[in-house]
Amino acid sequence: MSSISAGFIHNLPSKGLILADQVIDGTLTSSVFDYKNTTFDDNVDHNMTVFQRVSDKPKSWRGYDVVSFPILTKKMLINGDAVFIGQVTRDFAGRGVGWMIMDQGKNPLTVYLNPCNGVIGYDYFLRGEKTRVVTEFFNTNITTVN
Repeated sequence: MSSISAGFIHNLPSKGLILADQVIDGTLTSSVFDYKNTTFDDNVDHNMTVFQRVSDKPKSWRGYDVVSFPILTKKMLINGDAVFIGQVTRDFAGRGVGWMIMDQGKNPLTVYLNPCNGVIGYDYFLRGEKTRVVTEFFNTNITTVN
């Protein structure tokens, strides 16, 4: 299975939030993932608003989800007990290096960094689906979001 989308991910580790806006098949979705509010099995509080072309009103949903967006911090390699896996070439971002970490101390995550230490992608194994998830970033712009 493959899912390709275009959008923006705003990573706000100091607030425990991920904001994700994406377009899939002409439908815009805007999501807020609150990592400060999780269930015993690591599902994350998720508020999603869907804007469809055929409707003049957005649809909202709130629940708990398995999240595809890890919180990325400046100290994720240190805090995640990183293991260097070597140089890599990613399809969209080119050359970089890979590091295996334990995201939040419990989830194995491979993070790929460019020569400027910007995240160019990550991979992880989705346990419940028995699926490897590959995420690649391109046209990356790293800025401060307040």
